[in-house]
Amino acid sequence: MHSLAINFVDFDGKHVMPALKGTVNIRPQHHQKTLTENIVLNLQKINFQKFGEYSVDLAIDEKHVSSIPLYLVQKPA
Repeated sequence: MHSLAINFVDFDGKHVMPALKGTVNIRPQHHQKTLTENIVLNLQKINFQKFGEYSVDLAIDEKHVSSIPLYLVQKPA
């Protein structure tokens, strides 16, 4: 088992909410360079204070392994 943490971070590096934490059981084979795992998150009541660019950061065993951008834009009137 490996620990997993997902953080939503704003442009200034501040966390939008407490980290989402859990565990995953990943068993890579010797020939695999990459692997995937499906994760379902309950993201109710996230309060983004402003529109802009955010980051979704993934850590496995307390080591940052990846980030993806999240753009929060205002719907045109």
